[in-house]
Amino acid sequence: MSEATRSRWFSFLIFATLYVIGVVAGGYIGARLASAAVVNNWVGSQTDYTQSHVLILRQLRRGEIDAAIEQLESQLDEDIVSLHPDYYEDFDIADRTRARVDTALEQARQYRQAFPREKRGRAIERDVEDALKKRE
Repeated sequence: MSEATRSRWFSFLIFATLYVIGVVAGGYIGARLASAAVVNNWVGSQTDYTQSHVLILRQLRRGEIDAAIEQLESQLDEDIVSLHPDYYEDFDIADRTRARVDTALEQARQYRQAFPREKRGRAIERDVEDALKKRE
């Protein structure tokens, strides 16, 4: 093997090694950044839920039943809208999970029929009603 051929092979091996290292490092960094974003979003969401639960518990302890119910029903509206099938239909959701969503929406539908909500804006009203429509 000539000196020029060896030099080309050596250059190729260095390039290939650096390429593989770059791909692995990029994949690792990308995965870390993506998972950090997901975890930050989840932790932020859990923080909001915790603060909301503390508020509702304090209202109940002070005997402010109507205020606590209003807070819970507002949260229920948000939860109902977040379960709207349009938000997840493009994803591969397990049949078991879809069944759980259907059950939760049916329970919410029954609750809303028994206890219609009066204090709600038109936009959220429309979104809640759309999410609670029976899907076939």
